[in-house]
Amino acid sequence: MRKTSFGIILVLAIAFLMSCGQSDKATDDPFTAREFVKDPAVVQCDSTLNAYVDASGDDYDFDGLKGIFEEYLERYPNSTSLHRSFQNIHFRYDKKNELVERYRVAFESDPNSAMYTYLYARSLDDDSVQIELFRKATELDPDYFWGWYGLAATLTYEPFGDTAAAIESYRNAILADNSQPSAFRFIGRLFKGRGDLDTALIYLNLLSQSEPDEISSLSPKVDILKKMERFEDAYAEITGFLDEHPEDYYAKVELVDLLDDRGMYAEAIPYLLDLTETADRPNDAYCRLMVMLCKVDQPDSALAALESAMSAGFDDYRTVLYDPDLQALRGLSGFAATRKSITDSMASMKAQREDERKDDRATRKKEALKEMLDQPAPDFSLVDKYGSTVALSELAGNVVMLDFWATWCGPCRLTMPLLQEFHDARGNEMKYYAVNVWQEDTTQVRPYINKYGYTFNILFGSSETATEYGVKGIPTMVVIGKQGKIRFQHIGYRPDIDEVLGWQLDELLKMN
Repeated sequence: MRKTSFGIILVLAIAFLMSCGQSDKATDDPFTAREFVKDPAVVQCDSTLNAYVDASGDDYDFDGLKGIFEEYLERYPNSTSLHRSFQNIHFRYDKKNELVERYRVAFESDPNSAMYTYLYARSLDDDSVQIELFRKATELDPDYFWGWYGLAATLTYEPFGDTAAAIESYRNAILADNSQPSAFRFIGRLFKGRGDLDTALIYLNLLSQSEPDEISSLSPKVDILKKMERFEDAYAEITGFLDEHPEDYYAKVELVDLLDDRGMYAEAIPYLLDLTETADRPNDAYCRLMVMLCKVDQPDSALAALESAMSAGFDDYRTVLYDPDLQALRGLSGFAATRKSITDSMASMKAQREDERKDDRATRKKEALKEMLDQPAPDFSLVDKYGSTVALSELAGNVVMLDFWATWCGPCRLTMPLLQEFHDARGNEMKYYAVNVWQEDTTQVRPYINKYGYTFNILFGSSETATEYGVKGIPTMVVIGKQGKIRFQHIGYRPDIDEVLGWQLDELLKMN
C-alpha cells in the first residue's frame, strides 16, 4: 500500500519541486546550494571514536576521547570542523578552562590565523569579546565560512538581537561556502521569526538541497509550507522523500504529524503501526498510536496496543496515566488491571534504580557538595503557568531551584520524571520552577506538561533570561541559596539528579 501511495504522489511531488524552483527563487539573493560533504577528517575521527566507545562499554572517558582527537588534529591541523568537534567534548565534560587556555595559546601564537581567531572566540563566554574576534576572523579571511557564521550566530543573542546584521553575516557565510547546511537553516529561521515566510522558504529550500538525504534538513521547509497552509505541497515533499528513502523512520514521523494536523487520523494509523515495528525504543510510536486510536473512537484497540507495547519493553507510563488524549482508554473497565501492572512496574524500576545507586552513594555525595559557588543570582520577573508573575527578589529567604529546559530537548525530557519525583518528595521545602527557554512555539508547553502529569510550576523565560544565567545548553539546573546566591549548577542530563539535588538542598537549608 505504501509503494502505491508514494508512487501516485510522486508525480505531484515532482511538479511541486519544479514549481518551487520557479516561485521560491530569490530575487535579491542569487544563492544556490551545493550538496554538503562531511569533512573526511571528521569522518575518520568519528569512526575511531565510535570503535573506542563500543570497545569500552560504559568505561569510556574524556581522556580517552581527547587522546583520539589529539591524534587526528595532529594529522589534520587545519580542519575547523575537527577542531569544533574537539571543542564540543570539552563543553560536554565541563572542561572549559582547559579549552580556553589551549586556544588562547594557539591564537596568540598565530594572531593572523582566521581559524584560530574563530576557535578562540568560540571557546569564550563573553559575547562582546566573541563578536570582536569573529569580526577579526572575517577581516583576516573574508572567504572563511566559520568567521561569518560565528558572527551571525552571536549577533542574534540577547542583548544584541541584531537580526539585520546577523542576516547579512549569514549571507556572507553562504557566499564563502554554499554547501554548509547550518547557514541556510539559521537564516531561514530568522526570516521565519520575522514572519517573512516567503523568504524563509527560499533559504529552507536551499537547506533541503544541501542535504537531500536528510529528513532533518527537509523538515524546516515542510514546517514553513504548513504555516503557509500549503498542506498538499507539504504532503508531496514528505512522500517524495519517502519514495527515495522508504525506511526513513523520521520521515514517517513527519508524515504522521502532517496527517494528525489535518485530522486524518485513520490515514495515520498504518504508518504508526509500521513505526512501532521499526523503532529501537517504540515508546513515542506506541503513545501516538494509542492516541490516534482514541481519536477514531477505538479505545479498546488502544488498550490492546498498550498491552502489546508493554510486552515489547514500553515504559512511558506517565503518558498512559496522565495524557488527556488517553482518557477514553483509562475509562475502560479493562484498564484497572493494566493500571496495577503499570504502578507495579514503576515501583520496580525505582527500586532497581535505588539498588544501582547505593554502592557509590558516599562518593557521589562528596563530589556533589565539594564546590559551592558564590555568584549573585540575576533577578527576574517571569510569568508562570497560571498567568501570575514570579520575581526572584520576592523569593528571598527560600532555596530556589531553576531548571532551564524546552519541550524539544531530549535530555530535558529524560530529566523531568526524576525532577517530578524530587518535587513530590521535597517540593514544600523550597521553590522549584522549570524555566522554559529557547522555545520557538510556547503554545506547546502546557500540553506537554499536561501530557506527562507534571505538577511543578513553569516559568516562561526568554533567551535573555538564559544568557543572564550563563546557560549555554539545556537542561541546566541552577540552585540558589536563601541569600540569593547561585550555589550549585548542573549542565546536561544526569541519572541521579534527584538525589544530588536532595543533598544540596539539605546543605543549603542549614545555611542562614
